[in-house]
Parts: sequence; structure tokens; C-alpha cells
Amino acid sequence: MNFCKDLNQQLPIQVDDYTKFYAISFVNWTLTAYYQLDVDSDDFSENELIELHGELRSAFKESARRMFASGNYDLKRDEWKWFMKGTGMKFRANYKDAYDRPMLNITLDYSDF
Repeated sequence: MNFCKDLNQQLPIQVDDYTKFYAISFVNWTLTAYYQLDVDSDDFSENELIELHGELRSAFKESARRMFASGNYDLKRDEWKWFMKGTGMKFRANYKDAYDRPMLNITLDYSDF
């Protein structure tokens, strides 16, 4: 997908003080964004990871909704949900920590929109 190729050439991008967006891919109807958090995942308790997952999921969901709202697509926002359901399209965010260890994975599908 040209979108991913073009965007990957512009990456990495520092999203905030702790988050770096370093790659994107589109495979099997799943658009995956790859992030690195400038933290040590061993410093988080299980409850803290659950809380962080919820916060990042909410932010990722809002970001995906804004992408739909601001884009110039042939489908209206309401039609995106049915397009995603029919194709099985998903949005995924994979997070690793500062030591390249997998930390969190977030997946959104049609039911999130």
C-alpha cells in the first residue's frame, strides 16, 4: 500500500515525551501502527499495565475516528463501519518498551466505530 510506504519514509515521529511512532504496515486487511514507549515495562504492575492499555486504547480509537472524519474518502463515516465489517478490516497498535520488549497490543474493528 503506497500510503504505508510513503508514511514509513517519514518515520520515526516523536508523538509525545514518551511515545515514538516508528512504522506502519497493512497486511491481511489490518493496518498496524508500531510505537515505542520510552519506559521500562518491568516498572509497571499488572494493574498499571491494564490502566495504561485502557488509556492508550481510548486515544487510539479517537485518533482513528479523527482520521475518518478528516479524510477524503468515497465512503461516508457510517459506511466505513459496514465496509470494515464486510472486509474484516482492523486497526492495530503495537507498543514495545524502551528495551524493544513487546508491551501492549490494541486492536479496533468495526464494532469500535
